[in-house]
Amino acid sequence: MTETQELTMTIGGGASLEPGTYEATLTALEDFHYDDGEGEKTLRRWTFGTDEVDAATGDPISIDGVSSLATGPKSKAFAWLTALIGRTPTTGESFTPSTLVGRPCMVTVILNDDGYSKVSAVVPPPKRKPVAAPAPAFVAAPAAAVEATAEAASTELPF
Repeated sequence: MTETQELTMTIGGGASLEPGTYEATLTALEDFHYDDGEGEKTLRRWTFGTDEVDAATGDPISIDGVSSLATGPKSKAFAWLTALIGRTPTTGESFTPSTLVGRPCMVTVILNDDGYSKVSAVVPPPKRKPVAAPAPAFVAAPAAAVEATAEAASTELPF
């Protein structure tokens, strides 16, 4: 006789973010292939790390966004690239993942039709205001200097 073992299956899907806007950093950029039934296509996966933490594991939550390979001015990839570099890219300019990974941004997260969170928009991080230098503190003159100034002023008075 063989013993029967319990089989445990855990439904995956990873940590999810509530819809909203989050501070993030691009952590990976890669192309992947899939077949949609009409032929093989290539898309680009943008992975963003956030400061949000998965309550179950305590790990930081990452979230993906997908774009086509198109980089024209009306494409999603162009908008996301513009947000990451902080300016409008010029025609003919090239970028590699190593020049983009690590850049900060803000990601807007929505739920897709299946209820999973996904990146819908990427915008530049908020501009930081320069820290103003503190106002100089009032420094009182030593008492002896104040008395000497007052005495000198009283001896010069004509009355």
